Amino acid sequence: MTSNNFLLWIAGMAAMGGTLVVNLAAQPTKTTIPTFFLSLVIDLAIVIACVLPLVTQ
Repeated sequence: MTSNNFLLWIAGMAAMGGTLVVNLAAQPTKTTIPTFFLSLVIDLAIVIACVLPLVTQ
């Protein structure tokens, strides 16, 4: 199927880490919500990048 791309792991962990830091720092909602949605967009892009080679075969 698809390979285990280490760069995608780094992107996923960085996105999750950014959201975790913002939440643990008790930042206001004005900062937390956009950070969460940016993390969500990054995670969706990772899923699409993993599924795309399966669709093109």
